[in-house]
Amino acid sequence: MLAAAHPPAVDLGIALLVQAAMTMPFVVPRPPDLEPATWTAYGLTTLTVIPLIWRRRAPVAVLLAIMATSALYKLAVEGPGQPLPYTGLVIVYTIAALSPPWKRLTTGALLVVAVPVSVWLNTRSARELTFSLFVFAAAYVFGRLTDARQRATRVEAERAAARERARIAREMHDILSHAVSLMVVQAEAGPVAVRAAPERAEAAFDAISATGRDAMAQLRRMLGVLREGDEPGTPDAPRAPQPDLRNLPELVELLIERVTGDTYEEQVAARVLRPLGLRDTYVPGTDPRIRGPHNHGYQTMTLDDGTTGLRDVSVWGTTDGWAAGDIVSTTADLERFTRALFQGRVVRGPLLEEMFTLPKVADFRSGDPAAYSVGLSMKKLGGREVWGKTGGRWGYNAAIASTRDGARTLVYSVNATDAKGQDMNEVALRLMPATYGTPSE
Repeated sequence: MLAAAHPPAVDLGIALLVQAAMTMPFVVPRPPDLEPATWTAYGLTTLTVIPLIWRRRAPVAVLLAIMATSALYKLAVEGPGQPLPYTGLVIVYTIAALSPPWKRLTTGALLVVAVPVSVWLNTRSARELTFSLFVFAAAYVFGRLTDARQRATRVEAERAAARERARIAREMHDILSHAVSLMVVQAEAGPVAVRAAPERAEAAFDAISATGRDAMAQLRRMLGVLREGDEPGTPDAPRAPQPDLRNLPELVELLIERVTGDTYEEQVAARVLRPLGLRDTYVPGTDPRIRGPHNHGYQTMTLDDGTTGLRDVSVWGTTDGWAAGDIVSTTADLERFTRALFQGRVVRGPLLEEMFTLPKVADFRSGDPAAYSVGLSMKKLGGREVWGKTGGRWGYNAAIASTRDGARTLVYSVNATDAKGQDMNEVALRLMPATYGTPSE
């Protein structure tokens, strides 16, 4: 839980532990025939450890930095040796656990070259070569096992959710089928009772009403709106319409806070923004101002004098959208996020595939095949499938898009004087075909 909630703190702690382990050879007395350890050597050791702080954000770059500083330590100074290549093992484990296949293959290729070279510069013994290959292979295997365990946990959670949905569906079926069956029988008896014994007809309709109320009470207890301090099923419990798709972002935010016991803002930062290195992306809270350099946004609206014109809406709180749009970012960060999403570093496995799977239904208005999946939409441009998401707030219009393999991405943020209008932004209409080609079947 700590690693998920506070990754930077965990990475800093790991770096400090590794630094402590690598300090031991410097404080243990050296044999008389060896030169004493120097501060220069210790400083290079520290330079080898520092990159571990960014091991999640740029694992391959951290691996290269560790290899470079380790080579410099070996070639430039006569410092104490280490019983284990701590920094190398940590970053290999990280890459195996968190990185996509191409990064793992790159790491394997680098190690196949770097490990023998390191042994040749050190002892040139087959024993050290065998041991080094073994410990690095073990770190990689442990990383893959960690990834497998995490994926198994997610799959089990999805299965548990599916079982719970099936249980609720069975209970709903039992409640409704029982109640409706009674109501049908009583309704069919009503007309007969009206003709034969009018006084009994009233009892039949009362029974129908009671059965219906009982069914509604049971369904309300099962699917009612949950609020703090309310007791489901009590007469005083508040009633509200069941939420629809327009309320989905708010429901997601409430669900995040209920499940994690933490705020939506902190969970987004801990699970997405910090691990992906999105340094210029933030949840503004009640601050209506955009941080850092930015274009001003203008929106067509009725002005104070009653005329229609443009108003500067750059200073405008986005908290009304909550999870639907309460995040401020830059195009550079959106590009990083898009690549991470398509590479499977935001969600993985079945969840990622679901984002790129269109439901086999038709649009209820146009009759065209569905173009929206879970979180993304798909258009065929220039003979290729382009997946993406658009969004807008007053004065601004933005989008991310990419081919499924990530070979061609597009991120834009443009001024839009009618960002909440029905028509697509004119600039965007020119950007998409210029990037991917004209619409195709």
